[in-house]
Amino acid sequence: MEQVPTPGMGPAPIVKGNPVGTTYSATLPESEKSGIRGFVSGSSGADGQGVVFKIELSGFPDASLGPFYPYERGPMPPCDPTQKQTCEVGDLSGKYGTIDLGKLGKSTGPEKLRKTDTNSFKASYTDLYLSTMEGPESFFGNRSVVFHQRDSTRLTCANFVLAPPS
Repeated sequence: MEQVPTPGMGPAPIVKGNPVGTTYSATLPESEKSGIRGFVSGSSGADGQGVVFKIELSGFPDASLGPFYPYERGPMPPCDPTQKQTCEVGDLSGKYGTIDLGKLGKSTGPEKLRKTDTNSFKASYTDLYLSTMEGPESFFGNRSVVFHQRDSTRLTCANFVLAPPS
């Protein structure tokens, strides 16, 4: 695994050497408050480079959801999605876009985002700057995924756990 620089000391490096076949998954709890359910999983890339994320959600209100931050970092400076390596490592919505039900299907970006019905969402993408190997700052398996409204109201969250080998 390549050495990861100290946070705030420059762009995030591309993560190589992730253990192939490793998956961490966060299953959202049933919640009457938000109604959101589903999961987020991250698996090491086929060549050990980066993490392939899959997101499947349903039951959320017609609202935009903001970023999740596995590391303590504020929103400044804003993430530039054209230079993902300069973004906070865990800012997946900054890199790949927020869940905005009113605008899904109108995106021109390369991310695989699609609205599946009136309140469901599926996405998949590869993030080159996160790790499935314990140790480096880019490891997300001991963190949580948190979904917020744009006003920072927390809607739901879940901890990532190591999934059994398939």
